[in-house]
Amino acid sequence: MALDEAASYGTLGELEHRLRRHAEPEPVCPVVLHLIWTGALTADLHRGPLSVSTPLAVGTPRSVWCWSG
Repeated sequence: MALDEAASYGTLGELEHRLRRHAEPEPVCPVVLHLIWTGALTADLHRGPLSVSTPLAVGTPRSVWCWSG
């Protein structure tokens, strides 16, 4: 659902606001950050650090692995 909503909203803040209508507020941010981490969403960081005004776009997901050493 989060990825479907992301296609309709331009910024991180707009997406988080929309998702909070469907879910508890606490898991919204980690879900959106996970989508950015995996590449399902891309965040334009040329304007500065990640914030509610950061432009988002639907990206191409990539596999994510964790190193445990």
